[in-house]
Amino acid sequence: MNALVATFLTALISAFFVQRFDRQRVKTSRALWIPMIWLTIACSRPISNWMSFGAPANSGDQYLDGSPIDRNILSLLVVLAFYTLFQRRNQLRTIISLNPALVLFLGYCFLSILWADYPFVAFKRWIRAVADVAMPCIILTERHPDEAMKKVFTGMAALLLPLSIIFTRLFPSLGRAYTYSGVPMWTGVATDKNALGALCMIVGITLLGRGLSIWAAPRRSDAWQRLALIASLFLIAVYLLLMIDSKTALASFTMAAMLVIMRALDFRQPWLFTTTITCMIATCYSVLFLGFGSSAIAEMGRDSSLTGRTQVWETVLPFAVNRWIGAGFENFWIGDRLEAIVRAIGAGINQAHNGYIEIYLNIGWIGLALLGLLVLRGYGNIMADLPYNVERSGLKMAFFFICIVYNFTEAAFKIMAPVWIVFLWATIRVPRTKAVATETVVEPPPISDWHRLNPQRPWPATR
Repeated sequence: MNALVATFLTALISAFFVQRFDRQRVKTSRALWIPMIWLTIACSRPISNWMSFGAPANSGDQYLDGSPIDRNILSLLVVLAFYTLFQRRNQLRTIISLNPALVLFLGYCFLSILWADYPFVAFKRWIRAVADVAMPCIILTERHPDEAMKKVFTGMAALLLPLSIIFTRLFPSLGRAYTYSGVPMWTGVATDKNALGALCMIVGITLLGRGLSIWAAPRRSDAWQRLALIASLFLIAVYLLLMIDSKTALASFTMAAMLVIMRALDFRQPWLFTTTITCMIATCYSVLFLGFGSSAIAEMGRDSSLTGRTQVWETVLPFAVNRWIGAGFENFWIGDRLEAIVRAIGAGINQAHNGYIEIYLNIGWIGLALLGLLVLRGYGNIMADLPYNVERSGLKMAFFFICIVYNFTEAAFKIMAPVWIVFLWATIRVPRTKAVATETVVEPPPISDWHRLNPQRPWPATR
């Protein structure tokens, strides 16, 4: 009963935060609730887990079948998302034509259903993968996509961050758990410390970019109030990152914050950001996999096995079904194979703790090559957007970097993974015009209005 009261009070406080953020701002459509709910579930717990407050099961059968409650609720969100995009089909058609690498990647994932051990399960998960793309597309096809993005992430932060503090501090049975080795950990609203770290990392970067934007913008009457609210939520995110001992999330957050700050200082040279991102990725890779700077890992409280991850990689790679085409989309961690891996490792597991190995196991080298193409095209899209909006371009570079580095030690190229969803938002290309010589950005009318006002003319594309 006390937990329900605490949850209710937290919801009221969060509603107040959101109301303060939205005051005097542009209006967004009701369809924005769809990606907001989807992301909130992805960043916290499945609905069935909220109802039972129990740890998710990792057995082969349960991982295969899933929960009817989760399936029905997520299916409803998928139907609503597809219906919304059908209403915006002219805008969606334009976005699809501008993102062939993403279409090719999803198309190959669909093709891999043909050789999956459980094709119907693979098909259902592929639908969710398409829904992961649909959610950013709903945000990007809003009349004011930047404001829509801020509203989604701000609302999510205002709800989940205070709730995580209440769970961990006041109701340990809800906000804390134990690892398989018996080590206590903070979970907050998430299922484990790594999931909570991903939540704090994503919303923390978003709040940092938003706060710097408000600081640099002309002062409005409520600017200091809004800045104080953002700073409060940001400090909660940083506090949780420091307390949960998720080194991957903390290191990724720190380096991504550097990119946001650089862009806020009005650096806009593509070569500078490319050099910075390349050096940071190379440094992370060298420390983690090549043995350079091993003392840095020790200073972070980790050993050369990366908390047992190297043992996981050595164990699961021999189970690979086919090195070129994999086991089929999201079909590796299923059934007897999953149970055999659990017996070999001696602990529950349902991911490789490396996004690139995860892709290899599911869709093989061909899938990895298509993912590489998607990453390269996505980075090009981010650089093309660099001159336009300081806050948006900074967040896009930060989310891109986070996804690349985070997948070194966690599997985040998968359905309903928040790191993957924000990567898609950052890399999906939408039409935009170039800035004129006076550095004033000239943009076409909102995509939702263009086809209605100009039925015979295409939406202006990037030149």
